[in-house]
Amino acid sequence: MLTSIIPIVIAAIFLTLVLLMSSAFHRAISKSSTKLMLVLSALWSFIFIFPWAVTWLYVPLLNSVYTSNPELQSAAWDVAVALAIYLGMWLSYALGLIAGCLATWKLVRLSCKQHRANVT
Repeated sequence: MLTSIIPIVIAAIFLTLVLLMSSAFHRAISKSSTKLMLVLSALWSFIFIFPWAVTWLYVPLLNSVYTSNPELQSAAWDVAVALAIYLGMWLSYALGLIAGCLATWKLVRLSCKQHRANVT
């Protein structure tokens, strides 16, 4: 059913965006064109704000699906979608926290290596 894949889709989209941002930031730091604190601030702001903000996109989208299909208009489907969005948001936060910690660790290590190379 549609409601069972919603949390997985939400989390997969979010995790893909976090990984793309992480790799872009890794390239920017390796070229020494960006400061580490700016990159980490942007990454963690994205991780904390995006799952909440994207619910403002999913709710109207799923509401239009709900209103355009009369066979779906039952309280059970409406509650299932609400729970699926909630689960997807928290799954995104959990995966984002793990991916963010790994990305932060890699970016800090890269910055330390570059700093040591510039000192010597």
